[in-house]
Amino acid sequence: MKGRVFEQVFPFLARGFIEHAQCNGTTVEDSPENTTHQSQPQTGSASLPTHQVFQGTLTFLYRLLFVLYAEARDLLPVREQGGYFEHSLNRLKHEVRDKAGLDVEQVEARLATAYSKTETTLYERLSELFAAIDTGRPALNLPTYNGGLFLIDPADDDRTDEAQHGRFLRDYKIPDYYLACGLDLLARDEDPKTKALVFIDYKSLGVRQLGSIYEGLLEFRVRIAPETMAVVKG
Repeated sequence: MKGRVFEQVFPFLARGFIEHAQCNGTTVEDSPENTTHQSQPQTGSASLPTHQVFQGTLTFLYRLLFVLYAEARDLLPVREQGGYFEHSLNRLKHEVRDKAGLDVEQVEARLATAYSKTETTLYERLSELFAAIDTGRPALNLPTYNGGLFLIDPADDDRTDEAQHGRFLRDYKIPDYYLACGLDLLARDEDPKTKALVFIDYKSLGVRQLGSIYEGLLEFRVRIAPETMAVVKG
């Protein structure tokens, strides 16, 4: 699971953020980890350091892992048809599965046909879900989540790490193709017997395993080179 997240899922999500930033006139460039920056999307003079892409991607990925785990264990009301289920990550991962198919060799090509590399409909759907988890949504039987992971709209004067990451995820998005590929890689794996892709049982994962994945990602960073993007260790 660790290797899959590090080598496949994270790069798709980070590439999506970079593509969105560049398409909206933002220059993405390598920079020291201690550089400070206020994100300014859709301005030709804006620049975005790669360490901020890394931290934003890390936060977004951990949101996905948290929700996959919580829905699998019924910690979120995913069984409520017509309510939470309609907005759930569970529903979205099934929609992506239906478009991707069961053959691992055909997934990327099928998703490239099904999803845009510029539109951000899937990201906006997930942002609505994260906002509901962050603030609570009685209509969906969701209490307020006490924590900074899902902070959606932090105050301008909030300088905490959670607020900085929340602002990044508010200002930058992942186009549908990159998000669909990343989510499908996170949600499914190849069955060793049938060779077909099946959903990963997040219910069987422990909190320690999720924490281990998060800690492992902290050892990496995003590096930009001409025509390429890489997630490297160190």
